[in-house]
Amino acid sequence: MQAQARVLGAFINYGIGHRLGTQNDRTITAITTARKIGYLPNTAQEKRNMLGTSSIQQGTYGTPVLAIAENKLDTWSSASLNAWWGNNRGLRAPELCWALFAKPHREEPKQAIAYKRIAGLRRRLLLHPEDHERHEYDWQILLGPSRSRPERMHVDGTLSLVA
Repeated sequence: MQAQARVLGAFINYGIGHRLGTQNDRTITAITTARKIGYLPNTAQEKRNMLGTSSIQQGTYGTPVLAIAENKLDTWSSASLNAWWGNNRGLRAPELCWALFAKPHREEPKQAIAYKRIAGLRRRLLLHPEDHERHEYDWQILLGPSRSRPERMHVDGTLSLVA
């Protein structure tokens, strides 16, 4: 039985064990790129544009179907914010910085990943309307237990990453 595969640049595990693959390497590269952008003598807006076109694209490839480790995602998000906001500015709220001064769906890693997953799911539902009922049923399972189904079940795929 095949436990893992490298498909179109993504490393997918089929077994119970988790192995680090190409997504981990991509995330490390994206973090490094974000840190390098922070050293450039450009304005904050120009740095955010560079983040959106380089670091975010490097790290989010394959994320509609793969999850990134939470600690790597936090590191990447911090490096992205520090790249344009700076390290030595106190009293900042990261959520406000992203919401007020940036386009977080393009420039902040966590929101960019969520945006890509939802856009991919929307695209799939528009192309295959016959799958609406199945996706709706899976979504109800993911929402959690109800009176008729007291246990929470697991659903694989993009829908489970969005929920």
